[in-house]
Amino acid sequence: MSRLTYGKKYDISSPGRTWGLNQILNELIAYGSHQIGMPGFINHPDVLKSISPYDLDSTSSPSEKLGVLNDMFNSVVTLTNNVEIPDTLLLPLSRYNVCVNELISTSGGLINKTVLRHFLETNPYVKNIQPLTELESANLQAAGLGNKPLAIAYCRNKMKVKAKIYQPLTYGDPRREGVDGWVRPAKFKFAGIQFRRPWSCHVIELPNAA
Repeated sequence: MSRLTYGKKYDISSPGRTWGLNQILNELIAYGSHQIGMPGFINHPDVLKSISPYDLDSTSSPSEKLGVLNDMFNSVVTLTNNVEIPDTLLLPLSRYNVCVNELISTSGGLINKTVLRHFLETNPYVKNIQPLTELESANLQAAGLGNKPLAIAYCRNKMKVKAKIYQPLTYGDPRREGVDGWVRPAKFKFAGIQFRRPWSCHVIELPNAA
């Protein structure tokens, strides 16, 4: 089994430098590693993949957005005959900001509920909604995974999917380096994403690259 060990030394004389390894770990979980052929959460061969006809931005109506969101969850339940039931929605931060603020309108006027609030209250499966910058098109393109943003519905259960972190991010003792510098070593060991139940995750590609 492939494993990655990442280590880095942080200049502790400058506050805020220790976010680097956390970011690397987040990207490995999301994208995997091309270097050793390790897939991540969004490009794993065991996930269900589809392409949405509508985006979750300002180009689509509230009803179209709700149709996309409901289909993300309902299709998994239908295709697996109620075996897999996703409960968590992950959205690109830009789409999350649109859906969490856009009010639903009907022929009778505005409903005092946003798209995400209505979806959370009416869909029988979703329990958690979380924005992620890793799903934005620019970050996916930088990772070599296309230029379209993604949205994900999955079951947040370690019996279904698990990030295999053999050694959590740990920090060593600070030590002097050079005349005036101090550094603090840090490392983690990561062995990829394991889907114990295929199709417990549904990744959809949204149509607009921006």
